[in-house]
Amino acid sequence: MIGMGDSVEDSNGMGDSMESSTGIVSKVRAPKGPLEAYMVVNFRARGISRVENTLRQAFLLADLALADDCSVSSSSGTTALSAFVFGRLLMVANAGDCRAVLCHKGEAIDMSQDHRPIYPLERRPVEELGGYVDDGYLNGVLSVSRALGDWDMKFPQGSPSPLTTQPEFRQVVVTEDDEFLIIGCDGISYLHQ
Repeated sequence: MIGMGDSVEDSNGMGDSMESSTGIVSKVRAPKGPLEAYMVVNFRARGISRVENTLRQAFLLADLALADDCSVSSSSGTTALSAFVFGRLLMVANAGDCRAVLCHKGEAIDMSQDHRPIYPLERRPVEELGGYVDDGYLNGVLSVSRALGDWDMKFPQGSPSPLTTQPEFRQVVVTEDDEFLIIGCDGISYLHQ
């Protein structure tokens, strides 16, 4: 799909393991580069808590890669979404405004939500950690409250910050009634709304 921008900035990645019935697909709202190495991970987890922890770690490592990459401006950032299949379990991890929508019996089921600082559940931690929301934007600048990178808006590494890297998780047991999963960037999610 070609949007209104001058160029496509999305990166996609996919990894799978037929032996363990696992796979992961990621959507990163940034040019191809070091993020893919961290977001496309071969999981050999034995439990769902390990999957969540591994995905959290992948988001954190991708965030740190942006901080350490000298060729990337400290104001560069991205949103990210990963969909992980573990047997019949579908787990989606999202930070920002990429979206995942599951088609269940012909109905669209949201498997992610946008992390906008104007939403009460997102605004509260922003303000508790010293940030503010101005005209719907985090610190008057960023339209999301969760993102990778954007280190000019974060406190020193390891410190809690109004802009967080922590993904939100949603999961569902896949059945015969689930037809497909759509993963897209913010441009597609606006159409869905």
